Amino acid sequence: MPLSTTSAKPLQISVPAGQSTLICMPPGSTLRTVCGRLSLHMGPLVLGQVIASRHPLAYLGAEQEWQLSGTSTSQWLCVRNRGDKPAEALLIEAVHSAWQLTAWHAVRQWTSLRWSELKGAGGRRLTPTGNR
Repeated sequence: MPLSTTSAKPLQISVPAGQSTLICMPPGSTLRTVCGRLSLHMGPLVLGQVIASRHPLAYLGAEQEWQLSGTSTSQWLCVRNRGDKPAEALLIEAVHSAWQLTAWHAVRQWTSLRWSELKGAGGRRLTPTGNR
């Protein structure tokens, strides 16, 4: 389901000089650097640590941003401060618009009702007019 450009309240992230932190980026979210220099590393998690390649996914300077594709799944990133001063960034999550949420809930209700009907049929095939 595509995401709208409407966003929730941004989450402020502070990374001290020479340090790193892990963040989980939901689909369609944006990481925007307010000040400082950051490098983004993506990789598998092993014991809570991102095992990433030596080459960063991206470098961000002040007022630059990086967006996770709206069609992907959530991703863990290791965000490293490459500067000698603290860096600040904002994680801005995309949210579903009202009509998308309404449609999504309707589809989920319909599928759960159909599943209940199929389970109640005891393996019999259901037709629009009843059981066969």
